[in-house]
Amino acid sequence: MDIQCEGKRYLLSTAGMSYGFERMEDGLPFHLYWGPRLASPSELPLHEEVWAARHRQDSQLLWVHREQSVFGTYFFGDYAIKVDYRDGVRGTYLKFLQATVGENTLDLEYQDAHHPFRVILHYVLHPELIERSCSYINDGDHPVTLENFASATWQMPPSAKGWRLTHLGGHWGMEATIVRQKLTPGRFTIESRTGLSGPFHVPFFALDDGSADELHGDVFFGTILWSGNWRITVDQSWWDQTTVLGGLNEFDSAIALQPGERFDTPAFVAGFTHDGFSAMSQCFHRYQENELLPPALANKPLPMLSNTWGSLHVHVNEANVIKTAEMRQKSGRNCLSLTTAGSMRWETGIPTP
Repeated sequence: MDIQCEGKRYLLSTAGMSYGFERMEDGLPFHLYWGPRLASPSELPLHEEVWAARHRQDSQLLWVHREQSVFGTYFFGDYAIKVDYRDGVRGTYLKFLQATVGENTLDLEYQDAHHPFRVILHYVLHPELIERSCSYINDGDHPVTLENFASATWQMPPSAKGWRLTHLGGHWGMEATIVRQKLTPGRFTIESRTGLSGPFHVPFFALDDGSADELHGDVFFGTILWSGNWRITVDQSWWDQTTVLGGLNEFDSAIALQPGERFDTPAFVAGFTHDGFSAMSQCFHRYQENELLPPALANKPLPMLSNTWGSLHVHVNEANVIKTAEMRQKSGRNCLSLTTAGSMRWETGIPTP
């Protein structure tokens, strides 16, 4: 893992992936690259080359490729940042303040040109993933209201002309069902408005060119580390530009920042692999095991969890529960298990209606 800077160009690299952008004249970061690992920022494409790959060269493309889209510019897509100030102004015009590089971290700090309001873009490198989030800070004497407050915007490379989206949905008994569809120009949204985790949608996306399978193919993927209301929007333009934006769901919501208050968004974690959807899943598994679980539980067998309703129905008593636990322990399944009622009954061998 390393972060390299050459002038205004930044290259963030994990074990097998690189991610690069450039601060333009106004200081806002312009996305340049996401894909296989590069050796140095000198290998990043020029922003003119990125424009040319979109079949069009005009000033609006400067806004299309932003790391975070801000309301109040020439961009007319989905906004990551939208602020309502007390004076009635709703446009934000960010000016660069400073970049802070730490061990596997990068913070880009911006100040609104007309109001005492700051935005910090956070980048954190993990062995195989990049974690992004935002901080919104009210330095003024009056409240401001956040209307859009996304965690991150991910710009897809021009390598595919026919992106295929993979997401997970379902209902009770059919959780995390794989759904795949070809993208077309327009905007596609998956979200949760229930206020809690549930089976209907999972805060996850994966994009490939339509040819990837379990063991082969380039896959770009990500997930929001949040269990409440969330939203992921995949936006494809007529110029072959595909953007993924996600974070907290703004539906029927607004965040009032009082003077001196700060709001930090949940993390949006993303990665890339050459080796298909199985490698993607394994990447997430290693991240969960090594970095998300509390140290006391990481890399250790988890406590057994058994669904007594699914396995025993109404026949729940001490003897049957102990027998179920012993049978699962003998089978080596001493970890969290989500199974159907039928399979649980078959595993226990305990007669149920």
